[in-house]
Amino acid sequence: MKKGDFILIACVAVVAALFAIPQTHAAEGFNWATAHHPYIMAFFKFAILATLGEMLALRIREGVYNKPGFGVAPRMIVWGFLGMAIAMAMVIFKSGVPVFLGTVADALKGGGTHVATYSAIFKATELTWGKLGIAFAVSVLMNSIFAPVMMTFHKCTDIHITDNGGTVRGLFRPMKMREIISHFPEAKAIDMESCAIAQTCFINKVPFISFRVVSDIPLRDTDASQYHNFWDTVAANSFMTTKALVESL
Repeated sequence: MKKGDFILIACVAVVAALFAIPQTHAAEGFNWATAHHPYIMAFFKFAILATLGEMLALRIREGVYNKPGFGVAPRMIVWGFLGMAIAMAMVIFKSGVPVFLGTVADALKGGGTHVATYSAIFKATELTWGKLGIAFAVSVLMNSIFAPVMMTFHKCTDIHITDNGGTVRGLFRPMKMREIISHFPEAKAIDMESCAIAQTCFINKVPFISFRVVSDIPLRDTDASQYHNFWDTVAANSFMTTKALVESL
């Protein structure tokens, strides 16, 4: 472990102690501030925690928490405003999705009061299957509509921060969005699980190889034929792929 690791552990321990000791009233103050100033608190929570997460990722990859051009301060600013956007999106989707589901139910059943019913179910304090279903719909729609735009913008800001030396002043220079997006990798697929394993193997200098099976291509399988045909061919194709891989070793 390095000096920075001990400093981080000490900081986490101090913060945890503040929240664990009732006499400090830290938890009460935190909850009060979150309830009365949700967007300001969202700014600071994301600025601190999300940036810390990126610093931990850098520590795992390269053994340091910061480096020239990384830009801790501009990343905190970006994450702070993204946190406010996420808090805003949560309000919009938590309020809007029950209404949306209610209007769909009204349309399917030729009228009714489903909007008020769905909203009441979601606001109820007790946990029910209806509330769980609406919560799932909120999650799916938010991650389908809001999350891709937010993550694309965040990736652009990462590149922008790096290209401008990791300075706060550089962050506020005009962002060349078209140029940044043009340099995105033209990946055929995204495999987060194998990527995580590959990164761990690379860090520990362990040989690694992986292949994954794609069942269907998004936006090119409107009638789900690719998905259904996949189950008829997956066993044979997987065997042939594994056989060819073994024979090539």
